[in-house]
Amino acid sequence: PEIEDLFAEAEEKDIDYGEEPSEFYWRERLEKAMESMWVNIMVLVLVMVDLSNIMIYTFYYSSDSEQPWQTAINFTVMSLFLLELSLRQIAQRMRFWSNMWNIFDFVVIWLSTGVLVTKYIF
Repeated sequence: PEIEDLFAEAEEKDIDYGEEPSEFYWRERLEKAMESMWVNIMVLVLVMVDLSNIMIYTFYYSSDSEQPWQTAINFTVMSLFLLELSLRQIAQRMRFWSNMWNIFDFVVIWLSTGVLVTKYIF
């Protein structure tokens, strides 16, 4: 959609978040982008890449050490998941916490990040 259409839709909703209008429109556009089909497809692709990486590591490498390219994939995928989660939180603000899927994503992503970081620090 055109930028003017996004502004018009935001005005029609007439929701006051206690923000300046320019900040509200910015958040509204970001939220629409985060709910778009393309972002959902990208997240699904990331899940498939991560799952493939886990399967390759589990079934094809019997050693305990990861290959350098697997480590790079792990950190890249996790970084992109954190970016997606952060952008969704920025866009939705407190409404983020009213959706159970958002809470589930938050817990899973941060626990996975903790495990990933711990794995390479210790």
